[in-house]
Amino acid sequence: MAKKTLYQVLHVNTTAAPEVIKAAYEARMAALKDNAAPEVAAERIFIREAYELLADPVRKKLYDEKLREQFRSLSGGGGWRKRVRGRRMRAWNTSRSPPRDSAAAGSAALRCCLRWASSAPGSGSTHKHKVDALRLLEFQQAEEARQKAEQANLVRETVDWAKDRSDTSRQAAEERRQEAMRQSDNRRIEYERQRMTQQEQIEERRRVAEQRQADYQRQRQEQEDLRRSQQQLERDRRYLQELERNRGISIPSR
Repeated sequence: MAKKTLYQVLHVNTTAAPEVIKAAYEARMAALKDNAAPEVAAERIFIREAYELLADPVRKKLYDEKLREQFRSLSGGGGWRKRVRGRRMRAWNTSRSPPRDSAAAGSAALRCCLRWASSAPGSGSTHKHKVDALRLLEFQQAEEARQKAEQANLVRETVDWAKDRSDTSRQAAEERRQEAMRQSDNRRIEYERQRMTQQEQIEERRRVAEQRQADYQRQRQEQEDLRRSQQQLERDRRYLQELERNRGISIPSR
């Protein structure tokens, strides 16, 4: 079995944009995060290393150059079989690039297969080469359909994962906002309670002070009335004594 490329590890095309590579990496890691098996842990490490390499533009460029060198070494020299393998690899690379539509992709693959069939040596084996070309075309179309299905599944999983994370973040933000509102309401209620308590204490002290002032004024008024009464009684007694003295009757003093 041929060794997988880093693009195949992340299930992306060789022409995928950086955001697509990142989304594919996060989707793969999210799908494997609940599995604690040793082989899954090793796969997570491999996926992380693949993403770190492809996320670096310089390292990605060097890696792409290495892949192209490997493809050229497979397609160059060694007779007709190596040339056929190189054409098959180029046809596979053509199918990996995102076509503008399915008709264009099929026609491109068909042209590649026909060129391969026409370049085969010998006229007696033309029918065999055409059959091989048709088989290669069927293989290319099946591979393209499989890649499209995988890409659509990956996009769907990425969108669902991003939506779930967005919903979780939105829910967490809403919970934080509601908690902040509850705390603000509790602080406002506590402030109002303390303010009302202080206002009641101030009113109570004012009432006590007014009551004391009223009691003091009443006592002063009572004392003043008593003093005046005593003065009036003293004046009346003196007046009576003066009258009795004038009449010759002595009135004992009190």
